[in-house]
Amino acid sequence: MTKKFFFVCAGFLCLAFAYHLGAGSAKATSLAQPGDVAVLSGEVADGGTIPLPTYSDGSPATEAECRWVVSPRAFLVQYSGHVYCYTNGRVVHVVSEGGQNDPVTIANYMIVAVRADNPTPVQKSTFGSVKARYR
Repeated sequence: MTKKFFFVCAGFLCLAFAYHLGAGSAKATSLAQPGDVAVLSGEVADGGTIPLPTYSDGSPATEAECRWVVSPRAFLVQYSGHVYCYTNGRVVHVVSEGGQNDPVTIANYMIVAVRADNPTPVQKSTFGSVKARYR
């Protein structure tokens, strides 16, 4: 029983030591943190354009802030073949294995826009600056 107690205490001591070392050397990154996220999903016909989502403040997202994915939803194929779905910009194309489209071909889409806030500062604060901020 004493041996088990020793190992448990040694484990807690190692955890405390690791926290002590890690907390003193932790640093912030200079990457931008997400400030606002807008998501939109739906259906678009072959040759249609994926619409841009709108942020919570009502402003539309730019195409540079967006990433999207498309997949075939509905299609009429007379034979069992593959259906490919891709985009050229935000214009959706759905093509069957023979290279022919059907007029009723529809694709699902999901578009996500992230508007970044200001970057996190990486400069180390001094104790004096922390005291001055909270006085």
